[in-house]
Amino acid sequence: MPNFNDLAATYTPITTSNLDAVLAVVSDAAYRDGASLVTGLTASGLGQLDLTGSGTGTYVAGNAAFDAWTTTVNGEPAAIIAFRGTDDVDAASGTSAALGSADAAYWLDTTGYYDLLATGVAAFDATVSSLGIDQVYVTGHSLGGAAAQAYMADHADTAQADYQAVVYGSLGLSGGDGTWDTDARVTAFAAPSDVSTALGVQTAGLTLTVETGTSSVGSGPDLSALLSDPSAFLAAHSISLYADDAARYDAMLAGIPATDVTTFVSATASLDGLTLTVSPLG
Repeated sequence: MPNFNDLAATYTPITTSNLDAVLAVVSDAAYRDGASLVTGLTASGLGQLDLTGSGTGTYVAGNAAFDAWTTTVNGEPAAIIAFRGTDDVDAASGTSAALGSADAAYWLDTTGYYDLLATGVAAFDATVSSLGIDQVYVTGHSLGGAAAQAYMADHADTAQADYQAVVYGSLGLSGGDGTWDTDARVTAFAAPSDVSTALGVQTAGLTLTVETGTSSVGSGPDLSALLSDPSAFLAAHSISLYADDAARYDAMLAGIPATDVTTFVSATASLDGLTLTVSPLG
């Protein structure tokens, strides 16, 4: 097993000022629908954590998958596990084809999707432990975001490892025993026009609700439009949109004014009866 210092020798540091945006890109790369994102991440210094001997960081079980990476965050060794979202549905599929997809079968059983990856998750955890890495970042978009939340529900912080998740357009948790608590370690990016966040139980301690362009924050998801035009759902659900939102949120936290029409309508955290609201920059 290689020493982490050897793995991390050329890594580009990730900090809290770019973490959400980087994890969005890693979530996008987990779809593996093009080599450019993976190439870009590796060129920037992230290392694919090969769990299977395939030469990549991708673990696949049935129609489920995740990518494993090593990097540094805030100057400390870190690992990233990025769960793949639905990758067998596109705008041309149509509603009936979409509902017949292998991934769509888990849209209302997202913990079942996560459970498909149990062997790979165990291998990831064991490898991270053997490398002496004590901070783990968990991410995913859509169905992958739900799997990331399931991972968090399955991994309490310990003296050996701390876990933090950022998810994008997550389908939420469903299936399983149906009992999930709000988790302060989870940040979720959501959009009022994205129906995905209405499907399962959302467990994020911090949910960032984003309004883009001139869409109405009060309109909510249009289910009739979803059924008549699946491409409309995919447009509102795009990981590219969430990646842009994440980059602008990071910029906001760093005190850099937004320069376009994206507005953070609300950022609220409700934990132990305490609700915090973060207003957009004025």
